[in-house]
Amino acid sequence: MHILMVHNRYLQRGGEDTTVEDEIALLQAHGHQVDLLLWDNQTVLQRSLWRTAMDTLWSSSSYRRARRVLQAHPYDVVHVHNFFPLASPAVLYATHAAGVPVVQTLHNYRLLCLNGYLLREGQPCEACMHHRWPYPGVLHRCYQQSLPGSLTVAAMLTLHRLLHTWRRQVDLFMTFTHFARQKLIQGGLPADRLMVAPHFVHPDPGTGEEKRRFVLFIGRLEAAKGADLLLRAWLRLRPQVPLLFIGEGPLGPTLREQAQGLTVRFLGWRHHAEVLNYLRQALLLVVPSRLYETFGRVVVEAYATGTPVLVADHGALAELVEPGHTGWRFRRDDVEDLAQRLDQVLGNRAALRRIGAQARQAYERRYTAAEGYRHLMAVYRRAQELHRQEKATP
Repeated sequence: MHILMVHNRYLQRGGEDTTVEDEIALLQAHGHQVDLLLWDNQTVLQRSLWRTAMDTLWSSSSYRRARRVLQAHPYDVVHVHNFFPLASPAVLYATHAAGVPVVQTLHNYRLLCLNGYLLREGQPCEACMHHRWPYPGVLHRCYQQSLPGSLTVAAMLTLHRLLHTWRRQVDLFMTFTHFARQKLIQGGLPADRLMVAPHFVHPDPGTGEEKRRFVLFIGRLEAAKGADLLLRAWLRLRPQVPLLFIGEGPLGPTLREQAQGLTVRFLGWRHHAEVLNYLRQALLLVVPSRLYETFGRVVVEAYATGTPVLVADHGALAELVEPGHTGWRFRRDDVEDLAQRLDQVLGNRAALRRIGAQARQAYERRYTAAEGYRHLMAVYRRAQELHRQEKATP
């Protein structure tokens, strides 16, 4: 196959950027030709807010750029990842106009929610899901606490709902869990055009050390990811086992101050290879996110290294973790329950080793590169089939 990947890179590198790179490498390893059409949000820093706002709704320059690329090569599939804000939904129209099957990966809930998280003030929020004009998100300034920014995203969503962009310009949507799929269907996306294809971990990082030494948190130090919740639970327990935070974020200074005198270390951002190395040495990964999430890539990375996980019992995270088999769950946003679970888990090293071995087996069954490739090709074939059916319909 000849595949065009389309992605709008974020200001701060995240999981979506890693996913794009991993999928390109996987496809190339199987002999496919893959081109990348890339936008970078660093450009936003040199532009006026007005121009960025207009491009978010519809970028004529992005449409023309995509059309030039599509006219130059006979692609079999165009796979769109993030289009927000610079590429804009215009890239979907450009691809559809070129007569090429379109797959779009939904890494978040942006098509249903201004901030993409379905979260407001630390609580799940679905207020905008069933409104063509998502005015609650504007009233609450849900996009970066900005009224102009919230109005812009709301206008983009409203315009493209009215134009039926998501139904008419995309052949197939791809997401990572059945939970995310159901939530997207509830928000109005067509069920017959939504497939689940879980993340994969490649290359295989290998299992960790026999002697494991600490508990690990990986992610942004922010309330949405539950970093504060974990530290509050740690304050209640005060265990001798070290707790390591990998990541930075707005809560960083506060958490560092609160952690004084505890066995807690803050490592800041680390390269992915370093993160995997820490996972190989961890007794336990804790994922206390208050978000629904669409997957939880770090969970399956932990599985690959034979590290058990403790996660909040809601959303996509709960779908990934089988209690007592690959990890444990605690009640979402409940610091007491988190503390109790940590106390139970850390007091049973034999269970940690057993669950870690079973987590590794789960990786080998579901999240290897071979499984990732199988899922990805099934998505592409289905998109091509739907595209042919649409063309054949009078």
